[in-house]
Amino acid sequence: MKKKYLISFLTIILITVPLINVFGASYCLFDKENSQLLLMGKDDVQFTKKIDIGEKPDQILPTNDPNKYMAIYTPQAPKKGEEKNALKGELILFNSSTLKKEDSIELGYAPFTWVYTKDNKHLYISSRPSLESTSLELLHYDISQEKIEKLPNFTNHLDSICLSYDETKLFALIKGDNKAKTPGEILVLETSPLAISNKIVTTLNPQGLFFLNSQKIVLVDADEKNKKQQGVLQVINQSDYSTIEKYSFPVPYKISNNWYADDQTLITIADTPGKQSIIYKITPEKTQTFTTKTDWLSVKYIKDKDQLFILAKDTFRVVDFNSKKETVCVTGDNRYEDPFSSSYNNYYNYEMKYIPVLNSVMIYCKEGGKVKLVDLGQNQMSHSATYGRRGAKFGHFMANIFVNALFNAPFYMYTPIQSSNIYNEGTSVISDTQRTMYFILSLYTKDVTVFDKNFQNPKYIVVPDEKPIALFQVNKLNPQNWLVTDKRIYLINPDDLSLKPIFDFKVKINSCVFFEEEKRLIALTDQEIVVIDPSNLEIENSRLLYGEPSEKFTHLQNGEKRYHFIPIL
Repeated sequence: MKKKYLISFLTIILITVPLINVFGASYCLFDKENSQLLLMGKDDVQFTKKIDIGEKPDQILPTNDPNKYMAIYTPQAPKKGEEKNALKGELILFNSSTLKKEDSIELGYAPFTWVYTKDNKHLYISSRPSLESTSLELLHYDISQEKIEKLPNFTNHLDSICLSYDETKLFALIKGDNKAKTPGEILVLETSPLAISNKIVTTLNPQGLFFLNSQKIVLVDADEKNKKQQGVLQVINQSDYSTIEKYSFPVPYKISNNWYADDQTLITIADTPGKQSIIYKITPEKTQTFTTKTDWLSVKYIKDKDQLFILAKDTFRVVDFNSKKETVCVTGDNRYEDPFSSSYNNYYNYEMKYIPVLNSVMIYCKEGGKVKLVDLGQNQMSHSATYGRRGAKFGHFMANIFVNALFNAPFYMYTPIQSSNIYNEGTSVISDTQRTMYFILSLYTKDVTVFDKNFQNPKYIVVPDEKPIALFQVNKLNPQNWLVTDKRIYLINPDDLSLKPIFDFKVKINSCVFFEEEKRLIALTDQEIVVIDPSNLEIENSRLLYGEPSEKFTHLQNGEKRYHFIPIL
């Protein structure tokens, strides 16, 4: 059973934005009414700098010069029959101090595939040089020198491109063609000057390429649709591309690659026949394998313990790579069946949250209103409790019966995903700094249940006539817990659970993310952007993304958004 998702614009931002630098970053709004970029620098609280740029960029990248940024335009391919409307891509280098464009590079047509170096000096991007072209051209843009280099006709098709560990080589991954019965391949390119230096032939499709260090690469060569040929995992020597280790996946199989870049660790799980999953843990030092059941829902690798946490359908399991043993804790069903959905895939998977200070794992389900606590030391479930007011649950139940009877349709509600502390789009579970209280948000019953450290003695935070959106844990200066509703941002007082209003939204919101830094907090909603001083909770700036109701527009249609937030990657 698959988990259902209701995608919002904030989910898209979550996919495209990595963690923001904790010491500050720059942010952009594109003003569609005036065709300008509004820039807020890393020490600013206002979008004061305005740059005339024409159309809205798809991405904005920082460069090695703190005053310069690069806007990337990568128009989508036109629909069949509308090829004449195709637009070329473009790179624009602009200076935030002079507020002027410094360079403009014309690209080809979609599809576009690109990769950027860590030092923000070099961009490699491929495109079709003309609408009639069947091959792709690779362009290298040296930002410091403002110079370009092109490699024409380097391939007819490209799925992804990546840089080596030391960023001295490019790897172009090209999938095979099942109809033509041709396998995939990987082109190895020198970065300067651009040239194809080698080719790695794959058996099926290069599903993933992971760089453990400057000597070792992991290649996952697999095609789940191919029921006749085994998939392969290889550890490759980068110096001569010879195979160091090789493992096969018996058909039929399903592959899950979990790459932990900070730890240089790859966890690949291959579900194979016989209801067995093979776990491959690959690091620069060694490869370890382990066999478990195929009923897993999600996994999380904990480097400090060198353990893999596995949340399964009715168990929580821990694979210890040191002892080479697996412990099993029976938890009961870890999927919630939505009784109001008419869809076949009407299950929501539970989530897990590791709590190091308690040496425990919390298992919870926002949709089903249950929370379970597994004691890792005792390998047993120490607590299990429901959350959300019972009367409110019954009211929600009756309301949904009415909705389904009236419209004969499933009931959907937006649920935020668990997040990081720097780029924070809210969660359903937070705690106080001493881990003596746990706050659990229920979107169904529109309240926050507060448990003590033993998950007992529940108390409830209820905001009448307001819909809770998310809980946030603000960690800078004095750690605080905030509640965001569709109308306001509140500070939760841990002593009496009272709420202190911080900001009133001008328009009701549906979702919210936070950018948390030392000197400012930026709340971005689907309707408004707010800048807050975390030291005194003063509002420094706020702006409605659709413009003020009193404003008159000349270039926007009714109901069209004026300000578009563009993350600087």
